[in-house]
Amino acid sequence: AQPDTAQPDTAQPDTAQPDTAQPDTAQPDTTQPDTAQPDAGGPIGGCTQGTWQLLDLAGGSGVGSMDGLGAKARFNAPRGLAFASDGTILVADYSNHRVRRVTSAGVVTTVAGSGVGSTTGPIKSAKFSYPAGVYEETGTIWIAASSNDQIRKISGGQITVVAGTGTSGSTDGEALGKARFYKPQAVAKAPDGSLWVADTKNHRIRRIASGQVTTVAGSSIGGQNGKGKMARFSFPKDIRF
Repeated sequence: AQPDTAQPDTAQPDTAQPDTAQPDTAQPDTTQPDTAQPDAGGPIGGCTQGTWQLLDLAGGSGVGSMDGLGAKARFNAPRGLAFASDGTILVADYSNHRVRRVTSAGVVTTVAGSGVGSTTGPIKSAKFSYPAGVYEETGTIWIAASSNDQIRKISGGQITVVAGTGTSGSTDGEALGKARFYKPQAVAKAPDGSLWVADTKNHRIRRIASGQVTTVAGSSIGGQNGKGKMARFSFPKDIRF
């Protein structure tokens, strides 16, 4: 996968016409794609429970990929955050193409990723292309690998593809052999065990269950409410349960 070098999203207000798109192909993107600018020094922070005091937990001023304690660690345009079941924070370190972990003491380590790419397999050699969202449950981590156009999983020291062929598109169907995404930026697990995806540049919410990908809502850019594909989104970037 090639790195995402387009300009930030500048989606226009909703002027979408009734949807005439083919159900299995993504519409041409006429807005500017989403790319993060290098982080000028925003650390990973949080709030103390009850007092709402803003804390700098990890990350110093400047771009980098160093692991370490507190301000000694570096990030590069971090995006998605998720609390892990062990109490740590997982970070989709977007422009470092890595998934990082931050402890309550501010210690930062790299979980997986070593540079831009699409390789799966052992976590020490596997690569991502702009991971934007992350979700964890009982030790398994799911990643919205944005420029890989895939949903990936870290489990047992291995990175595997959960859904997406790696080619941009909006096709529903078999998760590993047919389904396509277009710059997904968030993934979350529903109470029924299915995975839900904010499929950002398809302007859709997708669902992965029983080896199949389906479109839950959305079909083209817009801002209108409605049921299923009658609804419109404009670059959805997060999803939670």
